Amino acid sequence: MPARLRRFPPVAELAVHFVRGPRSEDALRVGTLAQDGRDVLFEYDATFCDRARRETLDLSPIHLGTGIESAQTAAWAPFEGAWGLFADSLPDEWGRRLVDRGLQRHGIALSDVTQLMRLAIVGDGGWGALVYRPAQALELRRRGHVDLDAIAHEARSVFNDDGSGAASGKASALLPTLIAAGGSSGGARPKIHVDVRTVDGELTDDIRYAPLSTARPSGDYVPFIIKIPTRRDRTHAGTVEYAYAAMARAAGIDVPGTRLFVAASGQRLFGVERFDRGPGGVRRHVHTLGRLLQIPQTDFSSCDYAGFLAVTHRITRHYRWKLEAFRRMVFNILAHNRDDHVQNFAYRMAADGAWELAPAYDLTFMEGPNGQHSLLVAGEGATPTRANIERVAADASLKPADVEHVIDVVSDAVAQWPEFAKAAGVPRPLARDIAERLVAIGRRTR
Repeated sequence: MPARLRRFPPVAELAVHFVRGPRSEDALRVGTLAQDGRDVLFEYDATFCDRARRETLDLSPIHLGTGIESAQTAAWAPFEGAWGLFADSLPDEWGRRLVDRGLQRHGIALSDVTQLMRLAIVGDGGWGALVYRPAQALELRRRGHVDLDAIAHEARSVFNDDGSGAASGKASALLPTLIAAGGSSGGARPKIHVDVRTVDGELTDDIRYAPLSTARPSGDYVPFIIKIPTRRDRTHAGTVEYAYAAMARAAGIDVPGTRLFVAASGQRLFGVERFDRGPGGVRRHVHTLGRLLQIPQTDFSSCDYAGFLAVTHRITRHYRWKLEAFRRMVFNILAHNRDDHVQNFAYRMAADGAWELAPAYDLTFMEGPNGQHSLLVAGEGATPTRANIERVAADASLKPADVEHVIDVVSDAVAQWPEFAKAAGVPRPLARDIAERLVAIGRRTR
């Protein structure tokens, strides 16, 4: 075996476990992943299937339901041979870039790295409630307290490097820490996972890097994700997203706890509480809309808002959640959040195995592909109107009184944008520009 692969031998087989408690020991074996050439096979464990039937525990109900007990092979596209259920455990563009830096640092050719190897690197440190064994840990270091300025500078350096320049070859002392803090991250933009200490239920300025495993630090800590803005982002992106979170709450949308973290330099970074963790570090199973449907976020033709509402009703089996999906559609339209692709909606499993919509995330003033919504609204992406909104509602069999109420509540919340912007510290010129766009949308959707 080549020396460069001794630390990361090819992974032929992985056991998948579902963690229901705060520790990785509180786990049910779900099944086995195996590499067969380029193909990735998965087979549920018979014992898990029996228990899942008794407890109504279906981890991926559309394409990989627990009633399937024979070995299944996923298509290569869109997740390089992985089922969407497991692709949700893998880091997206930002986290993958960090892991790739770590692999290159160990002298490993990225062409040799399979999806099973990447899942082994995730181990028990990924998003949601699935863990993978045996794990293949990168040699990573974590410092105790977070230096937001230093870690943000390093994150931007990695983000701006395309892998061919000098930056990718530098043995930065902070890179291992950055990988540990953000290597399991979803999304394309830089972010880090931290724990924030609380005293008497109030968040403090004691910010520490989150553990990669399910173990929690001693004391009362809340897991947060802090986003690092880049040159591609709108100036003061953190304050805008913070204001949007407040506006969404006023619209009746379930949004995780948020905070603006202030670095020593004065930079204000947006932070959001992780919704895949519960009290005491209990893990919550989460499945994104795109991975549930086995479609990538760049596929704008396979799902629209009508499809989002239909899938929500199918897996939650509850009118309440279908109406909540409609509320999020209305908010994204009226608040000009057009980065509303299939990875920006997710479902979360409750303790009894029932599915619900996960709290809303990535809500901000944003343009979409070619200036349109990623999910079409009754066929319209550029200028959806009240008629388009009501068409989606009618096709979803929503009650007219509920539709009217949701539109009114969301409209009232969006009309308060200037107040939310001022409270968040959004600069006046930027707040005014956004307000003008929101007013125009409001006129079109009355």
